[in-house]
Amino acid sequence: MQEQTQTPNVIPSEITIPEDLKSLFYEPPLLEGEDPNLYWGLLGAVIDERKPRTVSDWIAVNDLVTKLWEERVFRRASNALIRGGTLSAVQHFLAEVRGGEDRVKQIAEAAKYFSDISKERNQMRSRLAKYGITPAELHAKAFEQNSEALQILERMISSRERGRRKLRKEDERRRRQETREVENR
Repeated sequence: MQEQTQTPNVIPSEITIPEDLKSLFYEPPLLEGEDPNLYWGLLGAVIDERKPRTVSDWIAVNDLVTKLWEERVFRRASNALIRGGTLSAVQHFLAEVRGGEDRVKQIAEAAKYFSDISKERNQMRSRLAKYGITPAELHAKAFEQNSEALQILERMISSRERGRRKLRKEDERRRRQETREVENR
């Protein structure tokens, strides 16, 4: 995975965060090349929905947005592993079909499966289909070749989901408690 960027981002003016809590959001967990507007949009939407008032509310918002963002990164990484593995799977099947060709030529040929030129892409897919090799077989091979990394990512995604559920339950419990305290006054 890519390195996190260390450049501080400016909190957009349309997102209102108490001055003494802005440090929670000053350096969002963005990877190089990620659009900060997507992060700020997510944060703004969660703030609008949750309407945080207390420090605990703001920390819960930060935790939730961070977990959602990390889940997104892990899911994208999981998809990228399959896409990358699909190239390797195409090479694998081409080698089986042809047997023994020069590896560099195989890689260049296999890359046509992802070509931006539809004619090249369709020719490669048609060639594989002639031998009964469909996208399902390619994905299965890509899964097989990356199963360990995918399992790690799935555990990471599950961990973030459990953490997010736990945060939501704690937030709901705290809000019910606050409501009871207001009603008892």
